[in-house]
Amino acid sequence: MTTKIAYRIINSARWAAYGDALGFISELTDSKGLLRRLRSDVALDASTGTIPWAKTPLENWPLQCTVDWRRRVGGRQGVPATLLAGTYSDDTQLRLATSRSMRPAEGFDLETFAKVELPVWQSYALGAGRASKAAASSLARGKAWLANSYQGWTDAGGNGVIVRVQPHAWESVAAGRSPYLVLMEVLKNGLSTHGHPRALMPACAYADLLMQILRKEIKELRPRDLYYSIEHASRLVDFIQEDRDLATFTIPEWERVSGRSFIESWHEVTKEMMLDVNTLTEQLASATASSDVERVDQYLSLLSHWELFSDERRGSGNGTLMAAFALALLFENDPRAAVLAAAGAVGSDTDSIASVLGGIVGALMDHPEDIPGPLLDEKYIVSEALRVSGLSDESANTFSYPDLLHWEPPRTQADAVIESEGQAYVMGLGRVKTMGPEFPSPTPFSWQWLHLDMGQTILAKKRSDLKNIPVSALPKAIGSPVRTPSQATVSRGPAAKIGDSASRGDEGIAARLKKATGNRRMRAESFHQEALLEVSPDSRKPRAILSLEDAFNEARESGYDEAVIGRLLVRLSHEQSVEVAIVFAGLVARSVRRLRAGGTS
Repeated sequence: MTTKIAYRIINSARWAAYGDALGFISELTDSKGLLRRLRSDVALDASTGTIPWAKTPLENWPLQCTVDWRRRVGGRQGVPATLLAGTYSDDTQLRLATSRSMRPAEGFDLETFAKVELPVWQSYALGAGRASKAAASSLARGKAWLANSYQGWTDAGGNGVIVRVQPHAWESVAAGRSPYLVLMEVLKNGLSTHGHPRALMPACAYADLLMQILRKEIKELRPRDLYYSIEHASRLVDFIQEDRDLATFTIPEWERVSGRSFIESWHEVTKEMMLDVNTLTEQLASATASSDVERVDQYLSLLSHWELFSDERRGSGNGTLMAAFALALLFENDPRAAVLAAAGAVGSDTDSIASVLGGIVGALMDHPEDIPGPLLDEKYIVSEALRVSGLSDESANTFSYPDLLHWEPPRTQADAVIESEGQAYVMGLGRVKTMGPEFPSPTPFSWQWLHLDMGQTILAKKRSDLKNIPVSALPKAIGSPVRTPSQATVSRGPAAKIGDSASRGDEGIAARLKKATGNRRMRAESFHQEALLEVSPDSRKPRAILSLEDAFNEARESGYDEAVIGRLLVRLSHEQSVEVAIVFAGLVARSVRRLRAGGTS
């Protein structure tokens, strides 16, 4: 891999996370709310409009870089908490979760993502969308990803998928795998939480666009680049019948619940996106903007045309991709201005648009390019991008998940943080160190900043009295990083320098928290990971868990022998879930009925 592509991957990771962190400050608020979050005493009146600063140069906009700010976490029952400068939302959290579930040249492990990452993520999610939360809750109750058809699944068209698929593109460039094989992984990743093609199709197009930029080393974007990616993604439905999980259950279940054809819905969204690209092309051709004010005016006009200020369309997957791509074209030589414009357009989905935008503009940068402000966990974010893309020593930077045969996810948000022999852990993710004071609530719960040994910082909900687990039970309940990213050895060559120079690290996080909360007793602490639990170096490789496909094939080959079917039902219930066993029983029943009617199985 060339030095230029290495820089592009690192910049894509950093700028996506920074865009998310900046846009998170202005998410789901109006202009007055943003000023309150920024502790600004600027007075606004009704005559200034919904975005009072829209007609002024970007350098005069109130949100210029990431800062410490306060927000209520945990919904209506939550508490006001201090968010550190550079705190990112669920967009980057889920991107890191996707990244951890990948290995270079091996691709995406959907089982660990759906069974471990998503259920545990509920405990530390910041700004999560309804669909992602509903899906995670369903998975925590034992649903399998291919059967995760919670109420509203087929209508879930938000941007919770597109914001997390970057790692698929990074890994594919390093491995040189077929783009369509990668896009099928993206589709399955998306189907674990969202069912509508408005969420899935844009995510596939975005991943394809990033692969184009990285593989072809594109320097300047043009509307045709997105057009080609949409066209590539549109062909993905041709591969569905070749995938037994999708063809046997997921897509038939989708069509049963929705009463629609999945392929027809997919093509409808394709047409919508093609029309949106045409609109973007026409607007850019009809008016040449010569100043930031004019570019912002064009951007806001497009947001209005696509109805991305409305409750119905704000946060849609295809709208997010279009808005981000529009900004990348409008501010093609000034990525900082593009991110500022995305984050300052209050009333739109500021963090997700800025995050997708950051992934695009970062991928175009084949040279060192600093982000404009602090970013929480910057070193870990870069380390994961290096690992997934095959640029770091995998053996020194491998995260190990718990054994899925014995894994039981936390059933509620507050159950993920536990204790053993005086040490705190997050189930599935490993040991943590507390940072700063708790943010208590009137309930028996509180929120607290925790730093995972792997390198990520989270604000987690936990019980006042942590559940204590004997140390002998830990290997079944806790994942364990082998070494921290800060200790990882980056491979020799250009990437080693990139890893050192581009990762400024998180020194001073605790000091910033001390300043923000006023806790004088806080002090910055550095600590190193130790080998905590006995874990197999191959624990992340595919395990001998009975799949639905293998069970159905064995039942069919046995002539639907009752003893074989009973044994397979027990195995599926134990190794997968009761829901998967029910799906298996339904498939067998339908096949037997067809045989009796004189058909084929």
